[in-house]
Amino acid sequence: FGEINLQTFFEKAKSFDGNQVRVEKDKLIKRLEELSIERINHIEKHAWIDDTHLQSYVTNHKVFLDDSNSSNLTGQAMALLSQTIDHQKVHRLVQKNKELLFDKKRGGYHLNTDYKKLLTEMGRAYGFSYHHKENGAVFSHMAIMYIYGLYQYNFVKEGSEGYHALVARSLEKESHILRGIPEYFN
Repeated sequence: FGEINLQTFFEKAKSFDGNQVRVEKDKLIKRLEELSIERINHIEKHAWIDDTHLQSYVTNHKVFLDDSNSSNLTGQAMALLSQTIDHQKVHRLVQKNKELLFDKKRGGYHLNTDYKKLLTEMGRAYGFSYHHKENGAVFSHMAIMYIYGLYQYNFVKEGSEGYHALVARSLEKESHILRGIPEYFN
């Protein structure tokens, strides 16, 4: 079967011809666990910004999008949900994302900070003005995913604050929605 790695998998998957290979379950489990550890080590080594929060995206020009004054909720939520962050670092991540992304009045956690420029190399989302749709709006599903991640690390107070901000915003008359939580708040 050879070495199991992601590149080999993607090459075989893109031109799948229907041929199947048997792999022993225990060997597959072991290799997937090894790959998981490799990815977590890679994140630890390359994705942290000042040991406070994580990179989420890379531009088409292979440049990391975020710095010490910017963040995107997606990377933070995924890292918390998959529990790939060392428990000692989570406190700093939570503090930094509250500082950069949380606005109680607007409904809680924004999807990203304001990059103050048009980022066409990042796709359509960053073509919207800030606070609109995928560019800085309070995107409910990502906020909820981040909040669940906070709960997984026992940040109950912070998770509850995020949840209550989202619900409170949805109940305001100027939200112009039926009772419930919409996809996003502009």
